[in-house]
Amino acid sequence: MSTVVDDPVVDPPEISDEEILQRCREIEAQRRAMLAEHVRLLRELEVRKLYYADGHRDLAGYGRAEFRWADRDAKAHRDLERLCRSCPQVLDALTIGRVGGAQVFLLARLARAPRVGIYVAEQIDDFLDHAAKLSFLAFEQYVIAWKCLMDQDGPDPDRAHRNRKASLGQTGLTGKFDVEGPATDHVRLKAMLAHFEEIEFHRDWDAAKAIHGDDVSADKLLRTATQRRYDAFQERTARRPMAPMRVRSRTVRCRRCSTS
Repeated sequence: MSTVVDDPVVDPPEISDEEILQRCREIEAQRRAMLAEHVRLLRELEVRKLYYADGHRDLAGYGRAEFRWADRDAKAHRDLERLCRSCPQVLDALTIGRVGGAQVFLLARLARAPRVGIYVAEQIDDFLDHAAKLSFLAFEQYVIAWKCLMDQDGPDPDRAHRNRKASLGQTGLTGKFDVEGPATDHVRLKAMLAHFEEIEFHRDWDAAKAIHGDDVSADKLLRTATQRRYDAFQERTARRPMAPMRVRSRTVRCRRCSTS
């Protein structure tokens, strides 16, 4: 009776913790770059309509048949190709690994959302900045909040436009400027002011650091966030003073509301 002796177990070469972490980072960067290259090829496939030869009517149908993609994955790649076509900076950010696949697929779905998707391209740089800085969960919450804000008028987006108003008032030495209008205008104003608010914040921070040194903190800043926002608004208006408006007629027609 013969005895079979197994080969001796050889331990794999030792890999340091840092090498494991580095390889994981490299593989993730490669995955993002490969997805970007795949989207470029899908764009060329879409331009040439190569899926027609196999009887498919669009890119999603081609992916389901050719690559056995689930319906969700097929639509996700189709939507991402469309987003990158209108916003090439998404593809650039994905190529260099600045953002991940989960983030760009989320933006692609957002771009297809009813009523609000058409505004994604206007805010795409801001979306990419948040996608690069936030965790996916935080970024997803940011996207959901943006979508709710933009779509708060529901299926009647012109309602907010019809009800838009602005008022200027003064009580003693205190003035008040109250504006109400479409959420889309609010988002644009918020994005515009964000840049100037950041400038005002750094001014306060530098001034506080000069006094307190390394002990500087938010509670030691000279102004509150709302005060900096007010000053940011004043700074914005001061940079582009409004020209005097000439009224040619007592009849004012709004292009958006006109039926002709």
